[in-house]
Formats: sequence, structure tokens, C-alpha cells
Amino acid sequence: MTGWKQNMGMSEDMALVKSYVPDQVKETWKEEADEQGVSLSKYVAAKVEQARAQQQVPQTSNTEEVEKLQQRIAELEDQLDEARARQPEASATVSILEDGAVKQNLSHRCKTLEEILRELVEDVAVDQLIREPVETRLYELAAEKEVEFQRGAGWRLTGGDRR
Repeated sequence: MTGWKQNMGMSEDMALVKSYVPDQVKETWKEEADEQGVSLSKYVAAKVEQARAQQQVPQTSNTEEVEKLQQRIAELEDQLDEARARQPEASATVSILEDGAVKQNLSHRCKTLEEILRELVEDVAVDQLIREPVETRLYELAAEKEVEFQRGAGWRLTGGDRR
């Protein structure tokens, strides 16, 4: 038997495997093998080995990994929600930019950054977004005795720091 293997350019450790498939399947495989520049035999052997390798990968590890990642996503979303709840002014700042307030204060005339900022701060919508978080923080600082309010004068630091 060794003579035919040498005549076919095969090594001694090769074995013949026969398979019966519909003609159309064989033609499809032959076309794909030609596209890849390999013989039909090598193409079929590679596909069989590829399928075997996929079967050997434990599917539970993929499922477990997906579940772990989904759990981590849920944890991160919870952390993000908590951070947003603690800092509502941060989301308000983003909404200023998303609402186009910056673009609305521009025209074809050049303005400095300071002019744009001054106009933004003077804007009623921006004032409403900024006022509440700043006022809330001032009252929190007053409760901690770090600042005080004097009627007719405004807010100031308490204690020895008189800037």
C-alpha cells in the first residue's frame, strides 16, 4: 500500500477516509477549497478539525463569563445611578451643553470665552440649573458651620479665614 501514497505525494502517516455527500455539497466545498488555494481533501480535513475544536470548548464557560459580565454591567449602572443621584448638578451641566445653550449665545461676531461665559451665566435657564445646587451646597456648609449668611450682606466663611 505504501507505493500509492508516495505516488500521490502523501506521507506514510496519512490514511484514506471516504465520505459520501450530495453532488451540490461537494461542488460548494470544491469551490471554497479552490478560493483558499487548497485541495478538497485538505479543505474538508480543516473543516472537520475546526468543528471538533469548537465542540471541545466548554459552552458553560462562555455562559458563565456572559453572566459575570452582565452582573458587572448591572453593578456599574447602579454605581452610575448613585453618582448621578449624589450630584444632580453634574447632569444639569451636561444638559446645558446638550440643549445648545452655548451655540445660542454665538453669532457671526467674534466673542471671547469670557463674554460667552458671562452671557451663559446671565441666561435664565442656566441660572435655574446652577442656582439650586449652589444654594443647596451653601446651606449644607452652613449646617456644618463652615459658612454663614448675613441678611443684606450675603454668604461668608466662618472662623478666622476672612478672605
